[in-house]
Amino acid sequence: MEDLTAARPDTKYSKKVRKNMNAVKAEMLEKKCTQLYRILEEELARGAKRLDYNELAKRLDCARSTIRYNVGKLMDAGVIGIRGGRLYLK
Repeated sequence: MEDLTAARPDTKYSKKVRKNMNAVKAEMLEKKCTQLYRILEEELARGAKRLDYNELAKRLDCARSTIRYNVGKLMDAGVIGIRGGRLYLK
């Protein structure tokens, strides 16, 4: 059996790979944020009383924490707000 621990990747190459992976993750988060905004826009326009983060996570095929992160990001951008525990579009 071949010893795989002897073959180490070049550290410079590993940094490039990590940088590329981080860029891909950032792009995916941006897409999720855009998709989330569209869903929020539709749901809030229909008069949704309450939005369930778990359901939103299922609709976007991501983790609940991703939804929370992106809701915070949209709030920081001034696109949505919370009043009385409910989300609204600004």
